[in-house]
Amino acid sequence: MRFPNSYRRLINSEPKLPSVPAIVVLLCLCDSTQRSVAEMPAVPSPARLFKSLPPHRWPQSTDIAAVAGWTVAGLATAIWLVQPFDWIKKTFFEKQDPGE
Repeated sequence: MRFPNSYRRLINSEPKLPSVPAIVVLLCLCDSTQRSVAEMPAVPSPARLFKSLPPHRWPQSTDIAAVAGWTVAGLATAIWLVQPFDWIKKTFFEKQDPGE
């Protein structure tokens, strides 16, 4: 199968892994039914969420890891403060009588 030059540039633009648009283009081109470019679905841009921020301010993987870590710490603190262990035991582990 021959790819048009625009697809070759899209596929070869990233040296490491192909981008999401390149994968979608490849999947659409490998489809058994021939579709035109106008019929291909629009690929959502991962940067759409952060268009209001300049590119150097977009969250990095370390930012996401920090948010996950602080979330775990916050949940652990909430459980330590409330200590709902009796409620968890009564709700999930004790069998209730059907007559109640």
